Amino acid sequence: MKKIFSILVILLFLQNCASLKEPKTKGTLNEKNLTTLNGQYSNHANSGGGSHVNKLSDVFDRNDNMFKSRIDEKYASKNVSVYMKVISEKTLNIIFKDNNQIILDKNIKVKLMKDGFLYINENKLKIIGLPLISGGWNVQKSRLTINSEGKMYVESNYFFCNGILIVMSDWKDFNYELTFEKK
Repeated sequence: MKKIFSILVILLFLQNCASLKEPKTKGTLNEKNLTTLNGQYSNHANSGGGSHVNKLSDVFDRNDNMFKSRIDEKYASKNVSVYMKVISEKTLNIIFKDNNQIILDKNIKVKLMKDGFLYINENKLKIIGLPLISGGWNVQKSRLTINSEGKMYVESNYFFCNGILIVMSDWKDFNYELTFEKK
């Protein structure tokens, strides 16, 4: 059993799950204009999204494991706002507020790349139960930029594998594009 689990873990780390492809839009961020991300955004996307990723809280939760309670309950309100402030090329401060009450205030690791996108470098892997025995794993990678319309553009790839006793398993890969307007 240990041998099978070890092999699965090695394969998991060698597999490039949820890899980000070539950007679908041109990234505009660089060292000089990185602070254009600073500001207040709605938690709900203006366009795009899907079943697993449709809010900013989904993007930062999957990458960072920062929320302790269920997203659906804690961030369901339409009044939730997201305040972003670039601390450096490697740190982004995120504050979630609901009716001016701070729900979360956290610094996350990011990396500015030459393609004009800011990549979220927090925990990308979540293991649920015993992978392929009675559970699985999720991997999500996300990047963001300001698009040509001045909106925040997010690309997020979400991969999951769940299984029962190795006999029945399900692998899925979802790609999401979302835009958020600055308030």
